[in-house]
Amino acid sequence: MAAITYRNLTYTPSAGEIHVMMDLPLQGGVDQDKTKWLDGFNGTYPGSITGFQASNSDGSGQVHNPRLIVAKWSNATDNATLTLSGSCSDIVHTSCQWLGDSASLDPLMMQSVATGVLINDGSHFLTSQSVATVDTVDATTQFSAGDVITTLEGAHLGTIKELTATSITLTGNTPVQTNNNTELYKRTPLILKNVSGGTESVVLMMLVV
Repeated sequence: MAAITYRNLTYTPSAGEIHVMMDLPLQGGVDQDKTKWLDGFNGTYPGSITGFQASNSDGSGQVHNPRLIVAKWSNATDNATLTLSGSCSDIVHTSCQWLGDSASLDPLMMQSVATGVLINDGSHFLTSQSVATVDTVDATTQFSAGDVITTLEGAHLGTIKELTATSITLTGNTPVQTNNNTELYKRTPLILKNVSGGTESVVLMMLVV
């Protein structure tokens, strides 16, 4: 269960061991960083023209170049998680290959968590709507603005613009109708969960940005 760091990415499994087999950068230049941009020529220009000022002076807004990563996760127990951190912001895609005798298991990796927040709308949350009424659990304890909402099946419902305890407003109309009492899930950009139903070793191929 020890975390490892390779090329500025840290891999933290809740169970089992991780070994990075390949980390292939998918860009022609160099990795972008948080280096402060030029402040202008000596800070001022002749006359009354204001000198150019860096718009990234706080080090925010870093964009990570895509990388193709192949890693072996040995002895991953059911419901174990693998968390990535460091120079990354999202696991865009994951494919997996079981290595052992997995005839009784399904190779499933989940990238969302249950919240207990349910749709509270007898007419359902329709594709013409961007505001969902919810109940059972206070939505503000499970979600924040900017979170992506999915269903258990992984359907993308939208990105949260704002919310209260009983209402969630998306940045646009939801593309998928969601029935009353459907539980909402929160996408976890940097966490994978083994939901195969048992312990297995697996090779993961991940597209990470």
